[in-house]
Amino acid sequence: TYPYYFTIPRLDITTGLLFYYPFNGNTLDESGNSNNSTGYGITLTSDRQGNLNSAYKFDANGDYLEMPGIKALASSEWSYSIWIKMDGLPSYSTFDAFLFSYKNVQYDDDAHLYVDDADDAVKAYLGNIGITGGTNNVVNRKVSTNVQVNTNSWVHLCITHNPAIPRLTFYINGQRVTTANDKFGTTYPVNTPYLISCITNFGNNKGRFFGSADEVYFYDKKLNLNKVKLIYKKK
Repeated sequence: TYPYYFTIPRLDITTGLLFYYPFNGNTLDESGNSNNSTGYGITLTSDRQGNLNSAYKFDANGDYLEMPGIKALASSEWSYSIWIKMDGLPSYSTFDAFLFSYKNVQYDDDAHLYVDDADDAVKAYLGNIGITGGTNNVVNRKVSTNVQVNTNSWVHLCITHNPAIPRLTFYINGQRVTTANDKFGTTYPVNTPYLISCITNFGNNKGRFFGSADEVYFYDKKLNLNKVKLIYKKK
């Protein structure tokens, strides 16, 4: 008899990683790529495990985190992952909570990940130049997970984008909840920064985030369910 050898593929969450912010007392990138972020008005707070100075709090009064814009979001493959804790629901404060968008976002531009003030659900917003199914123009299209967030509770969110159909996939707490064929339409030059929160005033501080954020990952590829679960379960 001959022994049998099996090769078991090992999952990792480092391949394709462009930046990673664990917020260990600072906003530096720990992916090894030196794609550091910069915080404006945000303050250190405890993370989901109670570790001091290991997450950042946003007070929705113009606070934001600026990240380097290293990919064109409408035309490229990518994944974005973040832990958040809402201190107040958007509907109570009359503003959406933008968790991933361009710095120069204008009215009817894309909001790639946000909590909607209409129903407190996690969504993506496609502006009036977005496209669905690769053919038809879309006006103010919202793609909803139909999952509402609560206050004072940490939740893990991940969105993946692929130029091919299905384009969008949403994960919440390690579970796939929504896929969609809709396409982001906003086109800014590469190197236009990304933001958590918003500095553009649409009225009633729309887009500004009131809560805490931690463990931000950004990849140059579309993650699968197993890798999203690995990030979610990471201590």
